[in-house]
Amino acid sequence: MVRAIGIGALILSVFGCVWLMAGIFLLDLDKPDLLLIVIGSYSFLIAVVSIWQILGGGKGESIVPDPDLSERIFKITNITLWTTIAAFILILNALNKADWLPWIVSTIVGVHFIPLARAFHLRSYIVVAAVILILNAVLPILHTQFRNAYSCIGTGVVLLITATYRLVWLWRHSEYPDE
Repeated sequence: MVRAIGIGALILSVFGCVWLMAGIFLLDLDKPDLLLIVIGSYSFLIAVVSIWQILGGGKGESIVPDPDLSERIFKITNITLWTTIAAFILILNALNKADWLPWIVSTIVGVHFIPLARAFHLRSYIVVAAVILILNAVLPILHTQFRNAYSCIGTGVVLLITATYRLVWLWRHSEYPDE
């Protein structure tokens, strides 16, 4: 269990950092250096704690009733995610609408958390999906100029918060013997 949560938090922290940094670059700020350092440092901290959990966590008991089914759902979901993203890259480039790509990819990422919630029995992933999808539904209406930047930043923040939540949950539910 510890190892699985560590792996999930590591993946979320890496992608959260990438999404946030992409959003910062899309805002075209004059001096984003400090912001990028803070984002990178926080993501690095989460990654280090995640790796520590992965290495020290052992195999442990599974947090899902059927690990094989969960693994199949995970693989199918990710194959579908990346295939859909590749298809949209081709379609949007052919239609000269590549400027919609970050927003659409963020929406696809939000949708992909729905089957992952079932695969890993994590209701929190339904919340992650809902937040990303609501954000992306509202952004084109509210602010079209920075739609992509805000979509990237929102997705990155949600992923980093989720990684942090998973690690805090693990810490609070772990039983460490007194030394």
